[in-house]
Amino acid sequence: MLIFLIQAFFSPGTGSHQFLEIGFGARAIAMGGAYTAVTDDAYSMFWNPAGSRISKNFGATFSFANLFEDAYLASGAMKFGLKRMGVFSGGFAFFSAKDMERDELGNEYEEFNISDLAIMFSYAYKPPKKKFILGVGGKGIYSQLYKYTSYSASLDCGILFNPFKWLYFGSSLREIGTGTNFYNNRDFSPMNLSGGIALKKFILNLLDFTIASDVKASRNNGLEWMIGTEGRLVFYGKEKQRDENKKFKSSEIKSVALRLGYKPGEYFLGEWNGFSYGFGIEYPLISTNISFKLDMVYINYGYFGEVEHLSFSLVF
Repeated sequence: MLIFLIQAFFSPGTGSHQFLEIGFGARAIAMGGAYTAVTDDAYSMFWNPAGSRISKNFGATFSFANLFEDAYLASGAMKFGLKRMGVFSGGFAFFSAKDMERDELGNEYEEFNISDLAIMFSYAYKPPKKKFILGVGGKGIYSQLYKYTSYSASLDCGILFNPFKWLYFGSSLREIGTGTNFYNNRDFSPMNLSGGIALKKFILNLLDFTIASDVKASRNNGLEWMIGTEGRLVFYGKEKQRDENKKFKSSEIKSVALRLGYKPGEYFLGEWNGFSYGFGIEYPLISTNISFKLDMVYINYGYFGEVEHLSFSLVF
């Protein structure tokens, strides 16, 4: 019965807001999108709104990707926690592309813009002495297609369950909304349901190792699965030096991460199809409690081309 309902509601078809399916945050994309149970940073609101409560630390992040010819994707997010009130997050995603209008014979005669702007918020709360976290969020989306515009809204919800220190289960239902309306034709919202599992293990106080897998059902792409892993080498015992103002500064890298993901798909063609590779580095800023993170990912979309995503984050 469950499989029947999933196939009925999430079978592939025409859906709006395709840019939301690209993924956000270099770390998550490098892990193949297997992020529903992993998510613990400011980009949690894009994957599972419950994830932002894993840590109450303040976080801010920005990502950019030059996707294909004349197509760009930029996004950013910020989260902050309040005592006993949970964690609040806000963010945006902007997609821009160009296309060419053609006549009945296929002759090109006018270039036009395609763009989407999503403004988002989320809230995550962990009940006292419980092993689960609840999250809810929403989006307002402005879309432009040639001379036409559309406004839409959607809701997200998610849950994380942490029965053991090293084990996480996550689930999210996202893009429950109105869809776009162009030319008096309304497209369905790209509603999707994700479920995932993640194993997080800290080995010898040196290696933070994560392996995760997700299953996702969406109106745009039907049933999908993905798997990802991350190995983060953590450095301790940082020597601190005094500068001319007698303030302490850190002179060493805090951590280095390598990531690998796999997500099969019909648009992945060619060698190493469906694989993504990523790298991350964390460095503490001088005389502050703030850490700077740089994350990068490379992914080959086959005949669509190769793409690199970059993310810049501040955490404290």
